[in-house]
Amino acid sequence: MRSPLAPVRSAMSSRTAWIALAIFVVALIGIGQRHPSVETPAARITNLENIIKCPSCANASLSQSETVGANDLKRTISIWVHQGLTDSQIEARIVGEYGTGELLSPTNRAIWIVPAVVVFLALALVLLALWRRRAGTEAEARPEDLALVAQLLAERTSVEGVPGGTP
Repeated sequence: MRSPLAPVRSAMSSRTAWIALAIFVVALIGIGQRHPSVETPAARITNLENIIKCPSCANASLSQSETVGANDLKRTISIWVHQGLTDSQIEARIVGEYGTGELLSPTNRAIWIVPAVVVFLALALVLLALWRRRAGTEAEARPEDLALVAQLLAERTSVEGVPGGTP
């Protein structure tokens, strides 16, 4: 009797399925690297206040702080958003004035490549292990094994009356 999981096992051993999964994971990582698409000025201001550090605080974002410096920077960001500057331009101005430590999100996009490479290498190792495992199951049968199978099939035929004969 065929196992109900046989189609799943067959699909998981398919190279096409693993390649499709790898493409899907890479696409998700690529999508995750982008800035969130925020439409309204209020939402953009809130997003920027969440990713920009308060200049006079240890590790708080602008949205978490009510210091004079934080409130001044909030007003400045609001003005820049209403003037039509993009989030990237505003971040660049903040970095230019305060330094890269002022952004709570990494500015170096190469940092995001490391997890992608790790995931890719892990996936490659899993695929290699599955390929080796599958290649190992296709080994040649020894003559004594074939003789044993023939003997068992003959016994089954004589006991159960099941047709089959020897290979």
